[in-house]
Amino acid sequence: MPKWKTSKQTENKGIIKLKEIVNENNCIYRDVPGETDTGIDGFIEFVDSENVTGQIVAVQVKTGQSYFNKTTDEFELDIDEDKLNYWKNYMLPVIIFFYLPSIKLGAWIPIKEFIEHEEYHGRVPITKIKVSVKRELNCNNFPDVREYTKMNFDYKFSLTWLDKCLDGDEKDILDNFLILSNHPYSRDNKVTLFIARHLVRHNSEKLLKEVLWLLGYGAGRSRWSWNPNNSNERDIIDYACEICSSLNQDELYKLLCIIDDEGFHGPMALGERYLDVVSCCVDTALPMLYRVAENKTEPLQRRLNALYVYYGCDDEALEEAFDEKSYDNSLDDLFEFIFKKEDI
Repeated sequence: MPKWKTSKQTENKGIIKLKEIVNENNCIYRDVPGETDTGIDGFIEFVDSENVTGQIVAVQVKTGQSYFNKTTDEFELDIDEDKLNYWKNYMLPVIIFFYLPSIKLGAWIPIKEFIEHEEYHGRVPITKIKVSVKRELNCNNFPDVREYTKMNFDYKFSLTWLDKCLDGDEKDILDNFLILSNHPYSRDNKVTLFIARHLVRHNSEKLLKEVLWLLGYGAGRSRWSWNPNNSNERDIIDYACEICSSLNQDELYKLLCIIDDEGFHGPMALGERYLDVVSCCVDTALPMLYRVAENKTEPLQRRLNALYVYYGCDDEALEEAFDEKSYDNSLDDLFEFIFKKEDI
């Protein structure tokens, strides 16, 4: 007589729960027949206002107490390299959905991002996938999965974004560069940095500010990165420094002009990003910065910024120069302004 194993019943509870979540969000779940299941249990296709979108994510479902670690409040899955590579190289984004029927709790994790996170922090080889219960998946936060899938789907258009950065009107260039420089799959790519370097030739202040931020973000990662010695991280840093080192004095001056009203302190400060860029081409930048600082026809704030960057944005170095008067008389008014009237 045919048998229905308890393990199959437990597995089905996870799939039933996932289908319920998907259905409540008016989306479509498609099963993969058991005999053809090689690591993917099903597919979720997202629906927008009753229109199917073609945006699809592949799902592996793991159900039961055996996947739950009570001590750490985490779901855990032992994994081998072959299965990990299968999911990593799959033509669609892949997520794992864990479900614990006893407390009706589900959690999810995108595989590609998990792998990249572990590799970034040097935790290789990866032998276990861990997911905190804080990454709960339910009917209310299911849109997070939709957004993740959309992000992967959008990335297919990255060549279009690149094209429009090279051949479009000012608005098109800005709009598409903003996508490239903010999309998590393209902002850390060398090609995006290359495009940023190319766009320095434009005169749009809005565009140049975005370009400067990205170039500084790439070159300055060695100072704020969680793991600057990671090989991929180091590769991006080196490339960013290399392309920033090719900036000439006219280009550096153009970028200096757009930070007249910008701050210098904090990870988002555009002045700090300018310092990161200048640090890659010190020999070229210093003579230009000095000329601007001593040129009384330049706006005062620009002269102050040039002087500040000239001294490496180092307050102590500036104060020491003032105390020892180790600067040219042409800079007297700036030092007087800084130390006797206002701070930069």
